[in-house]
Amino acid sequence: MNQGENSEVVLSGPKGEALVRKTPAVCGGDACIRGTRIMVWLLVDLKQQGASDQEILEVVPLLLRLGHDVLTAQQSPILRRIA
Repeated sequence: MNQGENSEVVLSGPKGEALVRKTPAVCGGDACIRGTRIMVWLLVDLKQQGASDQEILEVVPLLLRLGHDVLTAQQSPILRRIA
């Protein structure tokens, strides 16, 4: 994923690391989980449909490597607005 000048960090972790970025040329500019094409709106939608964190991790195994911080962060009102 291009993380250059056109990329906007929309959510940072506690150590300043980018958790969510918007890049115009990636996934139509939708907010995506760091270094992936996993769109935040997809995770928010899964949670709204009643999926547990464990169910999401089973469906999207890459999130296991990225850490639970992404799932925890995506439940915030900020990410619901980003999505």
